[in-house]
Amino acid sequence: VIEADLRTLSMEARRRFPEVKEAAEQGLQRLRIAQDELPAEADAAAQVTAVAASEELLLPFTLALACKSDALPLCALSAVQRMISHGAVAPAHLPAIASQLIARAQQPCTDEMLLKVLQTVLTIASSPALLLTDVVVSQLLLLCLTLLSSKSATIRRTASATSQQFVALLLDLAAAEMTSGRSAGASAAGSGDLAHLSVVARCAYLSVLDLCMLASGEGTQWLTGLSAPVPDSFALEVVQRSLASSHALFLQQPDFRHLLREHACPLALKCMQHAAQHHAVTDWENVLRACHLTSTLLAGYAKAIRTEAEILLVTLGKMLEAESTPVWQRALVLETFRVIGADAPLLTSIFTTYDLSPSASNALATLVTATAKLIASPAVDFAAHAEFIEVLFVRVNRSASATKPACFNQSLYSESDGSHVSHPYAAALAVECVLSLIASIVALSERAARRADASHSDSAAAAPNVVIGGVTLSVSEAARGETQLVRSLVVTCCTPLLASLALATARFTTDEAVQAMLKAFQAFTHACGRLSLHQPRDALLTALCQYALPPRARRDLREARGALSFAPADTTYEPLPHTALSAKNVLALKALFNIAHCMGTLLGSGWDIVLQAFEQLDRIISASKLTPPHEPDRAVALGSADGTANELGILNTALHTLFTTVSVSLDDEAIGDFLTALSTQCLASLAFEATSKEKAATPGSAMPPRLFALTRFVDTTLANMQRAPTLWPLVSQFLLPVANHKVPRIRVVGMESLSLVVLAAMKYGRSTAAAQGEAAGRRDPATGAAGGWGELGGWGGAWDRHALAPLEELQRRCSHRETQERVLQCVHQLLRSDGSSLVEGWLLILSILYRAATRPVLMPL
Repeated sequence: VIEADLRTLSMEARRRFPEVKEAAEQGLQRLRIAQDELPAEADAAAQVTAVAASEELLLPFTLALACKSDALPLCALSAVQRMISHGAVAPAHLPAIASQLIARAQQPCTDEMLLKVLQTVLTIASSPALLLTDVVVSQLLLLCLTLLSSKSATIRRTASATSQQFVALLLDLAAAEMTSGRSAGASAAGSGDLAHLSVVARCAYLSVLDLCMLASGEGTQWLTGLSAPVPDSFALEVVQRSLASSHALFLQQPDFRHLLREHACPLALKCMQHAAQHHAVTDWENVLRACHLTSTLLAGYAKAIRTEAEILLVTLGKMLEAESTPVWQRALVLETFRVIGADAPLLTSIFTTYDLSPSASNALATLVTATAKLIASPAVDFAAHAEFIEVLFVRVNRSASATKPACFNQSLYSESDGSHVSHPYAAALAVECVLSLIASIVALSERAARRADASHSDSAAAAPNVVIGGVTLSVSEAARGETQLVRSLVVTCCTPLLASLALATARFTTDEAVQAMLKAFQAFTHACGRLSLHQPRDALLTALCQYALPPRARRDLREARGALSFAPADTTYEPLPHTALSAKNVLALKALFNIAHCMGTLLGSGWDIVLQAFEQLDRIISASKLTPPHEPDRAVALGSADGTANELGILNTALHTLFTTVSVSLDDEAIGDFLTALSTQCLASLAFEATSKEKAATPGSAMPPRLFALTRFVDTTLANMQRAPTLWPLVSQFLLPVANHKVPRIRVVGMESLSLVVLAAMKYGRSTAAAQGEAAGRRDPATGAAGGWGELGGWGGAWDRHALAPLEELQRRCSHRETQERVLQCVHQLLRSDGSSLVEGWLLILSILYRAATRPVLMPL
């Protein structure tokens, strides 16, 4: 390859540059001599060593670089690049090449020539064996920085990329030396003595140091002799990329850690404070890169720069909450906050360090509150600009979802200024920040739950203790501390996050945007339930129910609760054909069903909120089934009537499944909460029924519309009959007052419900006791009857007496003739179906019959 390059150079220089031709001929002759001196079996490495040792082979190319020609320097540069890449240039010859490159770049030449020069510089930077002197490295980097002021845009872009790659290569080499243990010990902090570092590490350190000084507007220490100023934005960008790509080096190597704390952090602080005081749109490039640098420092080095990080966070908060801050600056702050909020461990660290103590700066709480205020601010006017905000949010959300982990939006670098940033874009970015924060909180709650579960396992006792902040804790103590920390974080951020989430849900209309909001609702509700935060959980459920129901049902729901929700009204409401539900209502109801079906054990008192919404849904479904389709033109405009019927069918099935199937999977405490909510809701409905002017329902007719909770209470009890002993006190306590109500039509329904439950309990008890007796081999061979009857849950052998107790108590307390009659009808039906299985229940049966036969009032019965 070198021989061909020398021949080409000789041919090009044969007329105008005889000295180059002569040097090339001598180089060819020296190449043949070196080849003859090598043994026949010499490998490629030996040939490279022989070529590198001869200065005569490099001389023709250095002479060609100095020629006033267009073709010869290009040939020489290509040849030198190949020699360097193959290691055929000795380190001692590098200064000569560097001086020729600098001289060539300073002469008037074409863009092609300058591009070739920059390629050669990058080739040298990629060859660590050549980087043996600080002077040569500084000269080459200085050459790249000088070309940043070229009149050609192509040269400026290439010089920018080459400079950044040069610094990155130096940092990578320094990091590799540190990893391999070849770097020397550290100097005294702040001494400035770098003699103990290798050449590469020292050059990497000095290059980043000088770039920090250039960005701060100060003079350089190492890159002296700049003929043109380096743009502040470029210096900031290189510093940011250096810190982003070399975390280990800047955290573990003492000198670079000193560089981080004493130069990089002050640079970020100076730039951000300047941005907070000066709002000129011409500062876009500098503020953009300052925010990117800030996000890099906070995301990668927050624990190492606690004081500086707090100042940066406080500055971000002040810029975001100040109404006087230009919208483009607030958008850049939100972009920085989005990166921070998406990092769950970083979020925990920031909250622990700057928000927990009474004297803390509350940096995180300030940012969260300022984000929520921006979304609700008059300048944004979310209601008026919701359509534009929604389009921008979908775009931002897609981009964020495709980039994991979250990183700063690089597309902003293509903008020349901040004039393109509008209030709708800032609002969309703020909504994305809210979703990122919620996702991080959910991840933290899941991790805390896993550690809490692990702390209760058998292996937790043998696990080693955990040291946190110098304090030794057991695994269980550490798990409890983490859970409490996440609880505090949720309590701090819940109100502003929920307000923003509710506002966006109310104004968005497209399925993609609404589903993103509803997913956040579900995840946040689950996290609050898992952390036993009842008030935030119920607030989330209340807000979600506002969007699950149409306006009229929503109003009825608020009246039933006696309180107004802070969630804004859904002004985009548009009902689907033949029903009062809108498409958003259907999506919100599906989200509510997901919560009820999958998180039922975590809802507790929140069941009351959920079940009230489902009662309104039941009314809507019933009305939709009974209402014939009017307005066919409207149905065609808004969607398919068949599609609406299909959605109603899905919702109706989910509603039925909740009481008959999902309730079975709830634990005893959760089913207790579930039935308590149903009974409370039913009592409220019965109070309304007792005072309403609706016509009484005749036997066999449809049930009054307000008795949804009673019907579902009975359905749930029948589906959970296997744990009747646990539920029976609650069942009796609720159904007895209903069966003995002062309103006749309510007594009828209550008695029918009680009879149904008692008969089901007797049937289940008989079959279960018989199965237990048969399994124990205690069946009488003569009669086939089971003896002893076994035990049913916590009732023992007296299961039939417990099951019949509500009937006996109702007859004893009730004075209404129709109720007494229905008690006797229930006893008659019970004797016909389960009389042979009665044991201890005969006492109550005979008591009921005796009372009916001896009381004068009951004689006609």
